[in-house]
Amino acid sequence: MRLYKTTAIVLQSVPYREADVLLTLYAPARGKIRALAKGVRRPKSRLRGGVQPLTQSSFVLYAGRTLDTVTQCQPEATFPRIHAELERWAYANYLAELLLACIGGSEESPALFALLLAALHLLEDEEPALVARFFAARLLVLLGYGPELSRCAACGRAVTGDVLTVGAEGLLCQECATAQTGGGRLSRRSLAALEYLMRARPATLGRVRLGEAVLEELETVLDFWLGRHLERPLKSVAFLHGLKR
Repeated sequence: MRLYKTTAIVLQSVPYREADVLLTLYAPARGKIRALAKGVRRPKSRLRGGVQPLTQSSFVLYAGRTLDTVTQCQPEATFPRIHAELERWAYANYLAELLLACIGGSEESPALFALLLAALHLLEDEEPALVARFFAARLLVLLGYGPELSRCAACGRAVTGDVLTVGAEGLLCQECATAQTGGGRLSRRSLAALEYLMRARPATLGRVRLGEAVLEELETVLDFWLGRHLERPLKSVAFLHGLKR
């Protein structure tokens, strides 16, 4: 059948023609979906509430050759604090842009969908920077890009010292660190936090308290490792840095 139903998170919404929008959705069993929502920018549109960016909705879509068409949608989770507070909104856009940049076509991934949905719920209550680091760390693992943290990624020897060098594939020992350009330094305390975030369940994140220095170290190394798999820098990162300044 050309009609199908799915739950999805709205990652992007771009105005199109006079009253339509082009949507990029992410669904657990279909991956990335590009869809057209007709007439949704008109004040009386019944679709308006369900196609807002960073909203989880139940969709009924008509499958087209290049674009699907939204025929029905009903909001399931609207995340009011994300939409009301600029910092949370900026971090939520970072999560959406990062996911879009890391995935290809329409490959299904219930685990990635669950991670994004959990992170959006966490952004409603928890420290936004911590949620972003959790999302980035778990994303590395789910995409199969997890760095080597237990030994040197270049030679396999033990990594020693209180401050560790970050290389392209993971941590580097002192000998290999002199021969390779790295992605910054990581303290033992930040390493312990990273290892925890890579395996943490979302429900436990509310009990985690990380200092600003640790969060900044994690941001640097996670951006470095993820950035190796991106075609271009993320616009949301520059916006977040502007907010901090």
